[in-house]
Order: sequence, then C-alpha cells, then structure tokens
Amino acid sequence: MPPEPTQDWSSEEVDISKPNVARIYDYLLGGYHNFEADRRLAEQMLQVFPDAKVNSFINRAFLHRAVRFMAEQGIRQFLDIGAGIPTMKNTHEVAAEIIPDTRVVYTDIDSIAIAHSKAILRDNPNVDAFWADAADVEVILDHPITKRLIDFSQPVGILLISVVHYITDDEKAARLIDKLKAAMSPGSCMAITHSTLEGYQTESTEEADRLLKLAASARHRTRAEIKQFFDGLEIVPPGVVFSQLWRPDTDEIPFENQPWRAVGYSGVGRKV
Repeated sequence: MPPEPTQDWSSEEVDISKPNVARIYDYLLGGYHNFEADRRLAEQMLQVFPDAKVNSFINRAFLHRAVRFMAEQGIRQFLDIGAGIPTMKNTHEVAAEIIPDTRVVYTDIDSIAIAHSKAILRDNPNVDAFWADAADVEVILDHPITKRLIDFSQPVGILLISVVHYITDDEKAARLIDKLKAAMSPGSCMAITHSTLEGYQTESTEEADRLLKLAASARHRTRAEIKQFFDGLEIVPPGVVFSQLWRPDTDEIPFENQPWRAVGYSGVGRKV
C-alpha cells in the first residue's frame, strides 16, 4: 500500500473523507496522492472489475507516448484538459525529457484536484493549473493562465485524456472539441482517450460503472462516435484504436489478444 501522503502536497480545503476520481486514478497507478476513502472505493471497483488497474496503466502509457510523439514534432506547449492530479509522471515531466522548457497548462473541474496540483507545481514556473469545466471551452481558452503560458499562434498539444466521456451530452462534447480545433494552429495535435464498452459489456463492467458514479457519471461511446471527434484533423497512424495498440513501445502489450479489455479507444489528430 502506498504511504499516507503528507500535507506538503495537499490543501486544507480538501475534504479527504469523500472519494475523488483523480485520487482514485492516482491510487490505481500506484501513487500516494490519495486517501483512505479513495483507496476503499478503488478496492471495491477492483473486486468487481480487476482490469481497472491495468487499464489505468494503459491509459497513462498512451499519454506518455502521445506527449513524446508531439514533443518530437517540435511542440513545446501543452494544454491538458481534465488532467486530474499531475502525478505519476504526467505531461510536464514527459515533455520536459525532450524539450526542457516545455510549458504546460492543466485544467480540471475538480477543485480538489486543482488544490493538489497547485501545491505540487508551485515551484515550476513553466507549469500551472486552474479550475474549469471542460465543457466551458471559452473559459479555458481565455483564462489568464492559458494566455500566459500558451501561444495559440504556435503549435500546441491539446490533451483530452479520459475526460470527454465525462461530458455526457453529445452536443457539448462536440462543441468543446470543435472550439479547440478552431483555436489550434497548423502543426498542432490533439490526443483523445475515451471509454468504450464495445465488445466488453458484462455484469462486472456495469457494477464498476455503478461504483464509479459515486464519484462521477460517464458516457461510453463507440469507435465511430469517437472517430468523429477528429473530423477536420489528419489522424496519425494507426488511427483510433484500443489504447494499448496506439504505437506501442514495448513487446509486452496488455490484453494484446483481447484488446477490448482496455475499455478505451485512443487517437491523435494533427492540424495541417
């Protein structure tokens, strides 16, 4: 079990008695930015859906590969929407391995995640975080922190990692992505991961959904629906695929023979 976190990363305004999606994700990744309520709900989920832990690592590994891909294209600024708590080697750490002065803006709808993020990032002038509902795209684009760190006249990497499925209204989800695509300059990239139950809907996944709704509601979408989010962008090969199959960098691919067990599709689109 990871050690109980100390208050050098947390905040007095955080209610640690209630489970939180960002901290549950951190726990599943093996991190220590979580509390007893988070661990208890995570363990309940693992009892009914043991793949949840592996899926968390699959999702985070895709983030790493997508960020590296973008940084290798010369992108030196990232807008990570719905980022949760930036721990366990998140965007700014991965990008900085390739471009040390990379600038990163994190947003999240959860004030708890932002309070944690502010504490974690307080000594990094190139990285900042602020509260925002992902559906309020104008607020995100016009926020003073975004304007300070992101120059949309230059290529930007936009990351929507496991966030769009929390926007259950299809029109709001499409509007978010269309506004972001309009703001992107040529050479920019957008990465999306999104939950799906295509090929894998069982009592276990339904029970896991029920438990997760104690923290947040989500809408699973099909590959065709997710692929539409990339309309107007050049989809980077291999396309919109189960997350572990997007440009794997290891011979050990989780669920390689049953890829649907990843319960998520991923893709990267480039604006040309």
